Amino acid sequence: MRRHRKGKKVLSPASILRNFRETSLTSSLNSSQRLYQSLKSEPNAKVCVLRRVGGIGDVLMMTPALKELKARLPEIELTVGIDRHSTRGDVYYELLKNAPFIDELVDARYINRKKFSQCVDISAVCIPFEKKGFPSRNRIDLFSNYLGFQKVEDKVPFYNRTQEEIDIAKSFYQKNFNEFGPVIAIHTASNEKKRCWPLNQILSFIAYMKQEIPTIQFLMLDQNMICKEWSALKNVVPVYNSKIREMAALIGECDIFIGPDSGPMHLAGALKKKSVVVFGSVPPEARINHYALHRGVRMDELKCIGCWYSKCHYNYKCMTDLAGARVGKIAKEHLLGSLNEKK
Repeated sequence: MRRHRKGKKVLSPASILRNFRETSLTSSLNSSQRLYQSLKSEPNAKVCVLRRVGGIGDVLMMTPALKELKARLPEIELTVGIDRHSTRGDVYYELLKNAPFIDELVDARYINRKKFSQCVDISAVCIPFEKKGFPSRNRIDLFSNYLGFQKVEDKVPFYNRTQEEIDIAKSFYQKNFNEFGPVIAIHTASNEKKRCWPLNQILSFIAYMKQEIPTIQFLMLDQNMICKEWSALKNVVPVYNSKIREMAALIGECDIFIGPDSGPMHLAGALKKKSVVVFGSVPPEARINHYALHRGVRMDELKCIGCWYSKCHYNYKCMTDLAGARVGKIAKEHLLGSLNEKK
């Protein structure tokens, strides 16, 4: 597994979504017109589902609906259009390239809708529901409902590590960590400031965990380069520029994952990895309620909490004041539970 000191961000900037946040659902299909219902009479149809914007989490969260569609209508030819030009390393393609329920992955810019019996764009499906005062709905459910499913068999996102990736990750752990202490994988930052847990609180969290569990070790997934001196800390191993599949392989081998509401925490969910996720403006139940092994931490005592994407007038207090020890207490309990289960 490569370790680099320098490199560009792996995750796609979420600012693309700003173009869609004021989009209404005036073109939303009625329940009788949803994709699944309309295909029942055309089981051999060529179908295209488009997701032109979003991030790693969005790509993963739409997979339960796609799996369900293919499971119920196995003879359809399913094409999925994604962003294949504005992300480093064709990251969305890398996430889905070995999904058995997708027949073809294409660049959403070049879709010829005339080639398909049905072409559905789910790019702006979720944003209208994600506002303060609205019921919290997981995007997994929103995507599924939009495609015509009230219920899906499996709500956990699809992600499949290859055996080679697993072997390389195991080798990385054997080389960089000892067998006597558990390893916490920490994803250090989202691409949106509103969802970033600041460095001082991450350092406070590390100090708390070291005090509580002296043998603890840390893998820092620092694609956003928030700190260049991780190696100066004892039992801390940084990875600055991993590819998305390398990152997923590393997350899959840790004892517990810690991070903000961002793409890697959805990878941890897809891999069914125990996790503690720090939340600010977004309600935890809107993101992790289908991840049985995830725990959310949020400052619910703040009156401004749950503002979603609205402009912050309090200098991101929900994230900057979320104490490392507060997250650490939950992480310790969750981690020790996972270690006890291994015995």
